[in-house]
This record gives sequence, C-alpha cells and structure tokens, in this order.
Amino acid sequence: MRLHYRMLPTVYAWWQYQFCDVFIEAIKPYFSADTQRRIHAQDALWVCLETGLRLLHPFMPYITEELWQRLPSSQDSERKASIMICDYPSSIEMWTNEKVETEMDMVLATVKTLRALRAAESLKRQRNEKFHAFALSGNALTLGIVKPHELEIRTLANLSSFEVMLRGEDKAFVVCWEEIEIWISYNVLYFILCKLCPSF
Repeated sequence: MRLHYRMLPTVYAWWQYQFCDVFIEAIKPYFSADTQRRIHAQDALWVCLETGLRLLHPFMPYITEELWQRLPSSQDSERKASIMICDYPSSIEMWTNEKVETEMDMVLATVKTLRALRAAESLKRQRNEKFHAFALSGNALTLGIVKPHELEIRTLANLSSFEVMLRGEDKAFVVCWEEIEIWISYNVLYFILCKLCPSF
C-alpha cells in the first residue's frame, strides 16, 4: 500500500504535466503536416497512450480497461484480450537518452519563461492578443539546441511567431515599440517579447 501511494503521484505527474500539458499540445501542428510527419506523430501518440494506460491500470483498473479496449490496435503487435494480462511497463534502455532529456529541459524552461512573459503582458492588454518572441544568445551551441524546436516552443507558448538568433543579428528589434528582456537559468539566453504591431 505504501508503494501505491508513492507511485501514484509520479504516474499522475506524467499524465498531467508531460503527456497532456506538453506532448499532446506540441504534436498538434504535425497532424496538419505532410503525411510522413503525421504518421510519426500518430505512432508516438499511440505508444504514449498504450503505455500510459498500462502504467495507470493498477490504480484505475476499470476506466483504463475501457479506454484500452477502445484504443486502436497497433499494426506491429498482437493485441491481448485485456489490459489486465498485459505486461506492466518497464524501462527500455534504447529509449533512454540523457542528452535529449537535457535538451528538452532547456526547451521547456524556454516555454515556461515565455508563458510567464505572456501572462505579465496580457494583464495590460487584450485577452488572447498575439505576440512575437525572440531568443537571443551569443552562444551558437545553446541556440543550436533551441532552434530545431521553434515550432514546438511557438505552439506551447501560444505565440504568433518565435525566432532564435545570435546576438548581433537583432537590428529588427528597433521597430518594436515595447520590449521586455529577461535572463533565464540556461546560461546566455535572452528573451525579448514584442507586441505584435503593424510596423513589425
């Protein structure tokens, strides 16, 4: 029973804060992308759902069984009659990548900072007003981590656009009549959040 109470918050945190808050939101643009990207997104979503239901099953047996029965079968696996007789999820070594996890921590820290800036600005402006955001850095390696995830960051932070640049390439910022600048913990990243304006 004690193990039950230690595990449940971890399982809940994965469903709420990793799967629902981040993954599902981040992959939405890929469902309107080209066929190959859409297929990859669908496959990853299926793996997360199927594994997540098996993870949650001991704590919520009836609802997970119902949801699992409604989950489409994977083309590459033989479906068992019930989630009750499926193997409980275990660590898969080939899926463990500390470098990718560190990079995603940086991406999520970027999103968190941008959301905080949006929230602060939205208090003074119209609700749901769109913003441009820029990440500035003098460190090309840091930007090299963030730049490939521009789409995910823009989606999760609910921005009209998000662009990553090296410092010294920021001449365009002079046309924005208001800006906020903030340091975040990952070294040399700056954020400037600019109000979307016709002169941009």
